[in-house]
Amino acid sequence: MGRNSGGALDVLKELSVMLPKDTWLTDFEYGEGVVFIEGFSEKASSQLLKMERSGFVQDVEFAGPVTKGPGGKEHFRIKIKITDYNMAKEDGEAAK
Repeated sequence: MGRNSGGALDVLKELSVMLPKDTWLTDFEYGEGVVFIEGFSEKASSQLLKMERSGFVQDVEFAGPVTKGPGGKEHFRIKIKITDYNMAKEDGEAAK
């Protein structure tokens, strides 16, 4: 990531806004412009599609199998490349 990129807390905040309320994370790894998130969701594949449409991330992919977890929720692990945080934030503000 470039010098203007957001830190781990900025990235986590942005991802938490993107994730639906029925999703919770059990793991968050951040470094070198790449994030791995792991958790449970009603529909993990819809998480992936929603993230791909944001201007904040790119190259979103599952980093492991999606399996059924407690209560029928899907357990997922997703790898995400973060675009320049400040640029993505400016684009979002310009669209308002």
